Amino acid sequence: MKWSFEVSDGQAELEVILRKARLDQEVQDVMAYLEGFGQSVTELFPIKTAERVQLVSVADLIAVEVDGGELQVLTTKGSYRTVERLIHFQERVHHPDLLQISRYGLINIKQLQYLEHSFSGNMTAVLTGKTKVTVSRRYLKYLEKKLGL
Repeated sequence: MKWSFEVSDGQAELEVILRKARLDQEVQDVMAYLEGFGQSVTELFPIKTAERVQLVSVADLIAVEVDGGELQVLTTKGSYRTVERLIHFQERVHHPDLLQISRYGLINIKQLQYLEHSFSGNMTAVLTGKTKVTVSRRYLKYLEKKLGL
């Protein structure tokens, strides 16, 4: 990655321009980082269940999976079901440790213990509490990059 700084007289607001041959995952990662720059990171967030509103710490979050029309939120302290779209959940919580691993799931990277090969090129992520979730090939490259592989 290359970067430069230019002084622009009379321009008080910071302007960032990204240039690349095509919009790829690297550009999207930088855009996501810039979007969150200066915002506080959520450490505690509410989950509205049928019975109550449960406050959950991101550190306790293991995985989030779509199950029918609901989200199943797995934590170290229990499992919660809520009616919310996965993308809205991800935007609402907005935490760098929360990674999308398939079209239907997110994991907390801090809860990942290991990855093992699965069928058809997918991987299985084994998380805290022996929780297993499928990592699709589409998202595997991003996960490997986040792990430094």
